[in-house]
Amino acid sequence: MFGTLKSFWERDGFLSILLALLATSVYIVLPVAGGPLFGVVGEIVLTLVLLSGLFVVASQHSYLRPALVFVAGTIALGWLAEIG
Repeated sequence: MFGTLKSFWERDGFLSILLALLATSVYIVLPVAGGPLFGVVGEIVLTLVLLSGLFVVASQHSYLRPALVFVAGTIALGWLAEIG
């Protein structure tokens, strides 16, 4: 299972998902920014985009630790701001 997921992210398939997430955030989430669910939906999209980027960086071990710290911190602060 994990090997299949890893091979998927090592191919160009992850670029399609990243593009879809970015297009969703720009063309769907941002135009409805005034809605009451924008914060939660926006955080979900941002979390998915950051995790997709982390999977891309995971193949380059020298960048993995700083990227993991950045992604974890950004996700944690974003969700803490949304909850609080």
